[in-house]
Amino acid sequence: MTDPRSMIAIRSFAALVLACMLVPAALALDIHVSPTGSDTQLGTLFAPVRTLEAARKLARSHAGREPVTITMADGTYYLDQPLVLTSEDSGRAGAPVIYRAAHEGKAIVSGGERLDALDWQPWKNGIYRAQIPADLRTEDIFANGVRQILARYPNF
Repeated sequence: MTDPRSMIAIRSFAALVLACMLVPAALALDIHVSPTGSDTQLGTLFAPVRTLEAARKLARSHAGREPVTITMADGTYYLDQPLVLTSEDSGRAGAPVIYRAAHEGKAIVSGGERLDALDWQPWKNGIYRAQIPADLRTEDIFANGVRQILARYPNF
C-alpha cells in the first residue's frame, strides 16, 4: 500500500510544477492594436489601441520586465511619421517585445497616405482622373490593393 504522506508529496510537487509553468504566461503582457481601435483604450482584445505608436508606449512600461506581445488585427495601419524602435523597445532575453499580425499577411503597415476624398471623373478611353493635393509626393498609387499606372507627360 502507498504511504499517504508520499502521495501528498507527489501531489504537492505536481501542483508546484504546474504553477511554475503557468506563472510566466500570467506575467506576459498582450497588447492589441486595431485600425478601428482608439488610443485612449487599454490595448486589450476588446478595447484595442488604434496606432502602433500607442502600443509601443504601452509596451515600454513593461519592456524587459516581462514578455510583451503586440498583436495587430487585420487591416492597414497608416503611419503619418516613422515608427522608431530603439533598444528601449526590444526587451531582453526571457522578456522580449514581439510585434506580430493576428493573421499572417493580413496586417499591413503603410507609410502611404490614404486618399479618400478624391473626386474621380471619367476622362477618355476608360481612363479616370482626379485632382490630388498640391503637396502630395508619390511614386506609386494603389486602388483596392492593386498598383496603378501613373499618368506621364507627354503620354497621358
